[in-house]
Amino acid sequence: MVWYQKFEYAVGHWLQKTAEHVFGCVLLFRGAALMDDNVMKTYTTKPTEASHYVQYDQGEDRWLCTLMLQQGWRVEYNAASDAYTNAPQDFKEFYNQRRRWGPSTMANTIDLLGSGELTSRKNSSISKPYILYQIISMAASVLGPATVCLMISGSFVFIFNMDKTLALVLAIAPPTIYLILCFKLKSDTQITIAAIMSIFYAFLMAGTILSII
Repeated sequence: MVWYQKFEYAVGHWLQKTAEHVFGCVLLFRGAALMDDNVMKTYTTKPTEASHYVQYDQGEDRWLCTLMLQQGWRVEYNAASDAYTNAPQDFKEFYNQRRRWGPSTMANTIDLLGSGELTSRKNSSISKPYILYQIISMAASVLGPATVCLMISGSFVFIFNMDKTLALVLAIAPPTIYLILCFKLKSDTQITIAAIMSIFYAFLMAGTILSII
């Protein structure tokens, strides 16, 4: 689990944050910017709607950065800087972290895109290519699960000579069932099922990649 996160952090910083730096601004902030107009004042707003809890409470660092970008600040990438974090070491902790990160990242990106024109007027670093980059990143996040389902259904058709419609139904069924169960089961039970499904999908995706090759 920790090795996987080391790889993920390497990709996130050396590839994603570098790309954000080239196109515009890094979405992660400088202390002096906190006291700017409407940054800390807005940041201390108490959540009153469902979207607020996702954006304000679950992705508080990304939201704070978005507020500073909207005020005209520029955030840069520094390859020489050192960052230390306590990475989750078991699946439960990891799953809870990602369940918090995923929606909050999307919520803050949508907030930035929603005020893209106004932000680009205030902030010269927020260019049209940068907004396009964020749109593509958001689209990739939304389409990711569907891409996995299509890959699995394609491998079913190739290996088992299965009907395409049946293969697609079989590929979509497990995540759909799990989605429904998440509305009914307690958090710990959801995580247990997710852990079992993750092991199953690890083997399934390994077979899928081999069938594609």
